[in-house]
Amino acid sequence: MADAVSHLNRLLAIHYRSLPMYLADAGMWRSSLPHDEELGKAIDRLTADYRQTCARLAEAILDRRGAIEPSSFPMEFTDTNFLSLDYMLGEIIELHKLDMEEMRRIVLALGNDADAKYLAQECLGAAKAHLETLEALAAKQPA
Repeated sequence: MADAVSHLNRLLAIHYRSLPMYLADAGMWRSSLPHDEELGKAIDRLTADYRQTCARLAEAILDRRGAIEPSSFPMEFTDTNFLSLDYMLGEIIELHKLDMEEMRRIVLALGNDADAKYLAQECLGAAKAHLETLEALAAKQPA
């Protein structure tokens, strides 16, 4: 069970300390252009989903009598404070893909805890859906 808790804590950190969550907490810069508005709404949906996921992950950790370890934002995120959201889209997508790779590894590692594995699979499925949205927005981004 301790193994499951450490994997769930890793999932929690991936979600809770992601670049979109950092940008939402720091107050991301948006222009009034329609593309920025659409992208901002997509990021808002992603972060709302991540907040709900974090609550579910925290509950799963506590159910296993574990301690919640949300981690901290990477220091390099502070370099993004004054960058526009449309400029950050490529970075968000790349980091999201890396997070998904880590989620895949966690799903595989949670073989002995069916409930935790199911939750991790849900996280990965939601991440795939968010990635599709982000990539579609990137394809529509003006040159």
